[in-house]
Amino acid sequence: MELEKFGLSGRARSMPYQLSGGVRQRVVLARALALRPQILLLDEVTSALDPEWTDRVRQILLDFAADGGAVVSVSHRLNLVRRMSDCVMYLNDGQVIEEGPPRSVLDSPRDPRLQRFLENV
Repeated sequence: MELEKFGLSGRARSMPYQLSGGVRQRVVLARALALRPQILLLDEVTSALDPEWTDRVRQILLDFAADGGAVVSVSHRLNLVRRMSDCVMYLNDGQVIEEGPPRSVLDSPRDPRLQRFLENV
């Protein structure tokens, strides 16, 4: 059961107003995975999570990908991006400016806008 994966077994009957932001975020992920999707589209998936749950969610998403699922995630948390990604894209004004393996894009950016962005995070 997905609720168990996310440490939510005892929260099945809780109302959203009874849950913290981090617990709500885990509920949303559990619900999404319960649908058995092929692709997950995520935006700042760990923004409300503490470091322990960030790591656990990262592992759950890596397991999902290892089982054949695809994860497309938007994030400013570059450490997480580096640890989770096969491919990284930097977009600016809706255009793909740079893409490739995390090490290439994040450690040796070619585009000056990406260089500035990485200097300021």
